[in-house]
Amino acid sequence: MPIMFQFENKRLLLWLVEFQEDKGNFSIYKLMRYTTDLMELHPEAVVIPAVLFTDRKKWRTDVMKKLESKMADRTFVHFEYIFCKLFDFNAAYY
Repeated sequence: MPIMFQFENKRLLLWLVEFQEDKGNFSIYKLMRYTTDLMELHPEAVVIPAVLFTDRKKWRTDVMKKLESKMADRTFVHFEYIFCKLFDFNAAYY
């Protein structure tokens, strides 16, 4: 779900929010494609990808949080997103 914000100074922010109930279905590669598609459609915008994991179960293994392709001192691809496990937060505090 992309959410677009436009500010008085004409700055455009696209917040790409993915709700993920089952971490097993999450693909960081698909999220990167969604992000780059939005970047191509709106080159003037800052695109911020975020994933809200809503699974209540305890995780034995984590999900990938970033992708990198490097060689020597050169980075060819770097991608990361805002990671949030909703049930790690206590709603009463907010």
